[in-house]
Amino acid sequence: MIPPPPGDPLLSDPWQPIGAASIDHPPDPHRLIAYRHAVWHVDQVDHPAPITDTDQAAWVKAGRPDPATPEVWHGWPYIVHATWLAGWRQKMPTGHLFRTRIRIPARSGPYGKKWWIYPATNRWPRCSCCGWPMPCRQDIIDARAAAEMADLNRHLAKLPGCCWGCTEPITSRQNTVTYPGDNLDLPGGPAVQFHTRTHCAGAARDYERRWLAADLARDPVLTGAPAGTLL
Repeated sequence: MIPPPPGDPLLSDPWQPIGAASIDHPPDPHRLIAYRHAVWHVDQVDHPAPITDTDQAAWVKAGRPDPATPEVWHGWPYIVHATWLAGWRQKMPTGHLFRTRIRIPARSGPYGKKWWIYPATNRWPRCSCCGWPMPCRQDIIDARAAAEMADLNRHLAKLPGCCWGCTEPITSRQNTVTYPGDNLDLPGGPAVQFHTRTHCAGAARDYERRWLAADLARDPVLTGAPAGTLL
């Protein structure tokens, strides 16, 4: 996954570009890479980059590998110089080329940074509407909306008087925990209750974390459950 670009909440999740393969070593010059919802042309790679104190510490932790054989250890620091081709980018004057320097610090582990690289033909899946690499911004919005709708339908199918976790009816003989206040998953929906049995414990804990975060004045509910059930 690729870190998201700053400033756009719709692009806040890690991105896995379509049609690109992952590598754990520096990309070769003249190849196209997918980085932060954009396609970039790799102009050159400075390898290794000037060493910092942090890089030095990672090198020591890795066992002081021989600098003359960087292929032995993919953790060497380097700098990728790249030119933007399509997709997300920060604002630049019209007609200006947007170039960037991506510095990758040293890593003490056996593997280097993961890159997403397009085929050697330099062809990549492009949205016919916006020109972004796929999945584009609108594709992400559509996928998120579909997931939210599926989640909403799942909650709408839960009946009052049923456990919010397993959706089975709650009987008078069963121990339960109840969360007063608005239903966090379905505003205007029924009061949220969970069985205290092990099968429903995970769902109850997840809901309680969100319920407590919604109002810092609330006290935990699970601590009041019968001993040996959820704790």
